[in-house]
Amino acid sequence: MSFKTALLVALGGGIGSVMRFWLAGMIPFSTSSFAWATFLVNMGGCFAMGACLPYMHDSITKTLLMAGILGGFTTFSGLGLELFRYLDDQQWKMALLYAGSSLILGTVLVWLGYKLGITIQ
Repeated sequence: MSFKTALLVALGGGIGSVMRFWLAGMIPFSTSSFAWATFLVNMGGCFAMGACLPYMHDSITKTLLMAGILGGFTTFSGLGLELFRYLDDQQWKMALLYAGSSLILGTVLVWLGYKLGITIQ
């Protein structure tokens, strides 16, 4: 990996992480309710990833936006932590609902964003 590539990923990742931190901080997490903040950030990131995909022709834009900003913005590691916390708190139904809806809806939103991106292009 070149220094330029690493710099683009780091810059984009910083931007995406700050965006995620700000948005996720608006809704606190509790094992007694659905993890809306991380869920909405992940679903928005999935949609954005799909919508941007048709436009990713040059490596600079792809590196900065896809690996950097959206990579820093989406929070699959946060999803894993919250899922673990549900399981650790024996909230079986909430864990299943959260994991299933995140994976299924996330995939559908990538597809929908992609279709929208192709249509606009």
